[in-house]
Amino acid sequence: MSWEDILKQKFNFSNLKFIAKGDQRNPRGWATYYKFPEGGYFSIIAGEGNWSKPDKYLEDPMAYQSYEVAFRHPLFNEGEMPYEMEEAFGIKYDNMAAMDFDNIFKEITKEKITEFAKIIEETPKSVAKKRIDDAF
Repeated sequence: MSWEDILKQKFNFSNLKFIAKGDQRNPRGWATYYKFPEGGYFSIIAGEGNWSKPDKYLEDPMAYQSYEVAFRHPLFNEGEMPYEMEEAFGIKYDNMAAMDFDNIFKEITKEKITEFAKIIEETPKSVAKKRIDDAF
């Protein structure tokens, strides 16, 4: 696969490769990472001790009703991330936790994750930056 093909790839939840958290005797959940072509990432986790439903280990990482997703983008400044996310991409989600370096979507469905990923991928970085600059 060429680098041009890689850059053309779009987010597809079904294609994510989850890795198990914990060990074989005591599995705790699942984790995966998706890097956006123009910068930023989703870190998606589910299982015990996370903001996912159910909050326990399931053998199939695709079987969760909802997931915990950390979103980071290079345009965001520490402390302003929830506002910048809304300004840059028009993304507003009511069930969030703002951490030092990430926006955390709590109990977010696959469909909503996919919707937000599509918005992020379809918004050129220059447009997102201008929206942030104009808002602040």
